[in-house]
Amino acid sequence: MEIFTYMIQGFSDIVQIGPLVAIVLGVITGVAVGAMPGLSPAMGVALLLPFTFQLPPLIGLVLLCSVYLASNYGGSITAIAINTPGTPSAVVTAFDGYPLNRMGKTGIAMGHSLVSSVVGGIIGIIILIIFAQPLAMVAIQMHPAEYFALAVFGLTTVASLGGDHWGKAFLAALFGLLITTVGIDPIGGVRRYTFGVRFLFDGFALIPALIGLFALSELFMKLEYDMKGNSDVTIEDRSANDRWPSIKEYWAVKRTTVQSAVMGTLIGC
Repeated sequence: MEIFTYMIQGFSDIVQIGPLVAIVLGVITGVAVGAMPGLSPAMGVALLLPFTFQLPPLIGLVLLCSVYLASNYGGSITAIAINTPGTPSAVVTAFDGYPLNRMGKTGIAMGHSLVSSVVGGIIGIIILIIFAQPLAMVAIQMHPAEYFALAVFGLTTVASLGGDHWGKAFLAALFGLLITTVGIDPIGGVRRYTFGVRFLFDGFALIPALIGLFALSELFMKLEYDMKGNSDVTIEDRSANDRWPSIKEYWAVKRTTVQSAVMGTLIGC
């Protein structure tokens, strides 16, 4: 029952003018940070950290948490709109969200992304509150062998994303592993495949790689469409199909939303 006492005290502290204003400002800032490719949630928190030094600890913590959570959703905005994930977690959103955008159903994609992010965040926080201590006990029992098994499991799941083309997905995973070998070995300090270029000493950063993989390819495709005078979706098609999902449509995917939230929480753990 002690945990519920702390929860009630925490909610009573947050439901005040100062923390509520911090939540609103943090959400707005976080969505803007996530929507800008190149700025990750952690980077957004790091940029705002100096501004919290003069704030009360409660308001500063609430502000940083709001920025971090909102920026994870903000990355899906550019993933859906221009096929450029603003955050690494929004990469998969681009797989289905951008095709919906090309069909003129941007509102449908944005709406489901927003609601699923909120539901996933709520379920994740509830699981964190209830199972934080048992999960911590499991985490400290993890050794190199267990981490290696998890890594192999994560890589094998990549093949399932390829569907019938699992071989191509497997080769893509191997190519990704090859890219991660570039840089200085963190254990032995050996320079691997840097070819004397000091910019490669730290390897390839994830955010620039995502921008190059998604943004540049999309830019070249748009240039090709413009040169040919073509367009994916006309303005009339967008005005006719672009709308926010209804309550019935949200309810139709309730099972998928909850299952995905629980699965994402387990992966995050």
